[in-house]
Amino acid sequence: MPVGRGLVDIPRTLRVLRDARFDGLLAIEIDDLHPMFDTDEDAALTESIASTRHVLATVTSEDPAGTATRS
Repeated sequence: MPVGRGLVDIPRTLRVLRDARFDGLLAIEIDDLHPMFDTDEDAALTESIASTRHVLATVTSEDPAGTATRS
């Protein structure tokens, strides 16, 4: 499944990495596509990248307690 559609809690996972001060690379691996994507790996990867970017923007705008910071 593309990032954000599976069982893994991506926002929580990225918060744990943020709180641990992880500064490495994130990789998205398409291993075995769900039948709803047929063989369109490009569509699944494009969706995964967009979802990951959205969650990263949200997570990085939060304070370490997990609440959104005010601008």
